[in-house]
Order: sequence, then C-alpha cells, then structure tokens
Amino acid sequence: IPFEKKKMIVTYLFSVIFIAFIGYGLIRPFSSIFLKLFFILGSLFGLLSVLGAEYTNQISTSLGIGRGADLYLYIGLVCSFLFVFYTQEKFNLLDQKIKKMAKVVSLLEKNRN
Repeated sequence: IPFEKKKMIVTYLFSVIFIAFIGYGLIRPFSSIFLKLFFILGSLFGLLSVLGAEYTNQISTSLGIGRGADLYLYIGLVCSFLFVFYTQEKFNLLDQKIKKMAKVVSLLEKNRN
C-alpha cells in the first residue's frame, strides 16, 4: 500500500475515534461539568490535530496566536494547571470527609465506653 493511502487510512481511523469520543462525551453523564468539557474539548483538539495543521493554524491565527503548535502548548499548560487544581480540590474534599468521619468515630467510641 502506498504511503499516501496509509496516511489517509490512519487519518480516517483517528478521525472516527475522536468523533466517537466527542459523541461519548456528549452522551455520558460525568460527575462534573469540567470533566465533561475537558473530555469533549480534548477530543475536539485531537480531531483538529488529525485533520491537519491548516485548521489548527487558522484557529490559532484567529485567536491571535502565531502558530498552531503554540496553541497546543498553551492549551496543554492550561489543562495541566486545571488538572492540578482539580486534583488538589478533590484531596481537600476527601481530607474534610476523613476528618468528619474520624470525629464521629471518636465520639461513638467515647459514648460506648
């Protein structure tokens, strides 16, 4: 199989996969709207990267960013920070729940004795 046909097959395959991810993200109920947006936007940017650099460059130019590669860099940094802050918030919530449970257990132990 010639290289161009292989490239086209892989492009179609990944396009279908990313479109399926977008559809799955729209249908599946997520625990948070941020997770849903993260999943859908990530799949959308994956689809754009598979379709070609022309689309990415057009979007980045319309946003005032020089190149498409810089757009992916900025989006990656923002997603990384969002992930860190979301994870930190989850840990803080779990810590509060553990403290509350420990307090209830200690009060029950005290009342039992």
